[in-house]
Amino acid sequence: MSRQSARLISLLSFCLVVLLATYLIKPTLATSPVYKPKRLAIYYGYPSLVNGANWDVNKAASEFAFFDVIVFGDGIEHSYHGDHVNTKIIIQKLRSQGKEIFGYIDMGVFPAPPAQNLSIETAQQYVNEWLAMGVSGIFWDDAGFDFHVTRDRQNTLVNYSHGKGLAVILNAWNPDDVLTGSPSIPYTFNDYCLIESWMISQAYPNLYEDLTQWQTRANKYFNNSKALGVQLAAISSGPNTSSPFQYAWWGATMYGINAFGYTNIEYSSYGTEANVLRKLTNPPPDSFGSSFLDDRIIQVSPNQYKRRTDKGTIYVEENGGRKGYFKAKTATGYTENDYNVWKCEYLNNGHCLNPNSTNQSDFNHDGVVNLIDFEIWRANSTL
Repeated sequence: MSRQSARLISLLSFCLVVLLATYLIKPTLATSPVYKPKRLAIYYGYPSLVNGANWDVNKAASEFAFFDVIVFGDGIEHSYHGDHVNTKIIIQKLRSQGKEIFGYIDMGVFPAPPAQNLSIETAQQYVNEWLAMGVSGIFWDDAGFDFHVTRDRQNTLVNYSHGKGLAVILNAWNPDDVLTGSPSIPYTFNDYCLIESWMISQAYPNLYEDLTQWQTRANKYFNNSKALGVQLAAISSGPNTSSPFQYAWWGATMYGINAFGYTNIEYSSYGTEANVLRKLTNPPPDSFGSSFLDDRIIQVSPNQYKRRTDKGTIYVEENGGRKGYFKAKTATGYTENDYNVWKCEYLNNGHCLNPNSTNQSDFNHDGVVNLIDFEIWRANSTL
C-alpha cells in the first residue's frame, strides 16, 4: 500500500468516526436551504386596470400571475367598491393557479390617518367580506405598537383570521412588536411578517438604508421568526430599474426571505405608476446553491456583507454604489495539511498545539471551528 493511500484511508476513517459521533453523541448540524424568494406584489390600484388590462379580467389575471404572493388594497372587499365584482373573478382565477392572495385591513388605532381605529367587530366583518371574495389570507397593516395596537388586539384578529381558515401577513416597523413578547402571536407556517422598506425606500432621505441599520433590523426578523416558525416577506420601493432591484433581491435571498417584492412608494395607487405593476426578473445565475454554509450573514466590513452557499458567495455592498451579486466559488486548494489543522482544532475547542494554531480552520469566519468548516474543506479540497 502506498503512503498516499494509507493517508487517505486514515483520513476517511477519521471522517467516519466524526460522522458517527455527530449522530450518536450530538445533534446533526442543520444547514439552511438556499432558495429564490417567492415573487411578492403589494398592489393598491384597481386590479382590473393593472398594466393596461382596461377591465379585462383575463388579461388582469395574466398580469398578476407573474407573482406568487399578491396583496390587494383597502376597500375592494366592500360590495359597493367599483372594482369589487371584477376583483372577485380575478382572485378566483389566481387561486386556481395556486397563488396566495391577501386582502388589506388596517389594524392600527392611532394616529389617524393612517390608522383607521376599526372596532374589533368591524375588522372581523371586513375579514368575512374578504373571505367571501375567495382570498387565502388577510394583510394586517399598521400592526405595531407604534400605532397603539396591543398584543390582545393582535391576537384577537389573528385568531379570528385563522378561525376562518385564512393566513395572515402582519406589517410592523419594529420586529419586536410582532415577533417577541408574551403571550406570543399564534402564527402558523402559512403566515408572514412583512419587512417594509427593505434596504431601499423612496421614503429614505438617500433612498438606501444604512447597511449597519439594515443588518441590525434584519437580524431581529431573521432570528425571531425562526423561533416562532413564521415566514418573512420583504418589500422595497425605488426607481423602476434593475440595479436597485437586484441589490435588494440579493439581500433578501441571503437572509432566506420567503417572499420579496419591489415597487413604488405609492404601491400603484396613484401618481405616474398608478395601476402599474412592475414585473422585474430575478438576476442571474439561475442556480447559486442548495444550502448555506454560513448559519448567519457575515459582516466583512461596514460596507460589505456576505453569506456562503455550497456553490459560492452572495454579497451585498456599498462600493462606489450599491450592488448585490453572486460569486461562484473557485477551487481554493485546501490541502491535507488544512484538514489536519481542522481536525486538531475541532477536537481541542479551536486550539491546536502541534502545529500551534487558533481558529486557523474557521473557514467561514463565524468564530468557531466545527463540522461546517469540515464541509467547506471537503467541498474545496484538492484531494
